[in-house]
Amino acid sequence: MKENCRIAIEACEIYYDKCTKGSWEIVDTGKPSRHPVLVAASVGSCGAYLADGSEYSGNCGDAVTLEALKDFHRERVQILANSVAHLIAYETTPNKLEAKAYAELLEEEALDIPAWFTFASKVGISVVSGDSIFECASIANVWKQVVVVGIYCTLP
Repeated sequence: MKENCRIAIEACEIYYDKCTKGSWEIVDTGKPSRHPVLVAASVGSCGAYLADGSEYSGNCGDAVTLEALKDFHRERVQILANSVAHLIAYETTPNKLEAKAYAELLEEEALDIPAWFTFASKVGISVVSGDSIFECASIANVWKQVVVVGIYCTLP
């Protein structure tokens, strides 16, 4: 995982080297001033790991508790937080329990890296588990490290 982040940073550097003043406003550092290229280290849901479709329902079974989710994600999150990535992307979050696990890990592990949370929603008012989008976003909003909350897979 760390190597993937390093390669992505290297790709950013190659991109910056290819930029010209005609296509970007270049500041003294030689990097674009308006739209920096960032590397987000992606953390998928527990359901995606289980490969049983539960990332689409948010139901990973009764054995999946808050503590079990934190234990499941802890090592990957620690590795990615200590990589060269600019932020952690908690993606395809299917329910508020997993959002809470992500948020609590940020605090418990004293991770000082920005994060974004994305939630999948089929109907636009709730995530795939049926939990309220508002409640899920509110969990993410409590933590200073969370800089973006996104919702996708919604109807047009």
